[in-house]
Amino acid sequence: MELYKRKAVIIAKLETVYGTDSVPTGANAIGVTDLKIEPAKGTKKKREILYPDFSTQPHIITQQHQAVSFTVELKGGGTAGTAPECGALLRSCMLEETVTADTQVEYQPRSADFESCSIYLNQDGILHKLIGFRGSVKFNVAGGDYPTASFSGLALAVVPADVAPVVPVYTTVVPVEVNQANTSFSFGGFAAVLHKLEVDLGVGTKFRELPNQVAEIKITGRDCKGSLAIDAVKNADHNFWADWKASTPLALALAHGTVAGNIVEIDATKVLLDSVDYGEVDGILTFNKPLAFTRDSGDDEVVITFK
Repeated sequence: MELYKRKAVIIAKLETVYGTDSVPTGANAIGVTDLKIEPAKGTKKKREILYPDFSTQPHIITQQHQAVSFTVELKGGGTAGTAPECGALLRSCMLEETVTADTQVEYQPRSADFESCSIYLNQDGILHKLIGFRGSVKFNVAGGDYPTASFSGLALAVVPADVAPVVPVYTTVVPVEVNQANTSFSFGGFAAVLHKLEVDLGVGTKFRELPNQVAEIKITGRDCKGSLAIDAVKNADHNFWADWKASTPLALALAHGTVAGNIVEIDATKVLLDSVDYGEVDGILTFNKPLAFTRDSGDDEVVITFK
């Protein structure tokens, strides 16, 4: 019987002990797009034995693990102070969660005590358990679209099994369009016309399994970068050329959504311009800017808040 790519269910739940299956259920379902899984990653080691012929030699696979990537809608948890459906994933990407009851849930970078989650990916009856998942996330905000968060990371090796999918229970929260009515944006205190913003947390991960080192996805660092496309302006409006020349740190603030329970904010206090280039959208001149999100007092280069 044929199997279908579109018939997939993903559920994810935070682990209390690294690498111990947290057994997510249908209540932990996450709606995803652009799904890609690499369930058989590792290093092929050929046995370079000399023989009196040129036949291909057998090999072994070492450092076995998995990789996965997908995109989710960036939206609220339905009620102010409730974590979004992707909360466990955010916490597995070097972000610390702080909940203020009935008000907001904030995610801020951390440099210790890294968390992880168990992801079950059922691909039309084939269950892939991605235990010990850790990774990175890129936030995408584009005018005329709804914002998204793209996750990619690694997990421990588990042999897939034939298992019927659980019944997923998805959130009823619907994302809203990035536009004048729903979205406010400023950069360096200037209310620029926003075309696109990308914020890539840039978390580095590496699988390790060595003598006296149990199998684990290790966090190796973080380098938060991004890009910005806005309508070009004259120096009299805002001199971005001078900001680039002087490496002036600029504050970035985006607030998206107008209804409590479905508001997302992205804030950064010290963003540097890597360069300023021209682009064009609909015949309108734009500034295209690679960004570096830098520290203020530490672990604060960007903050994501759900209200």
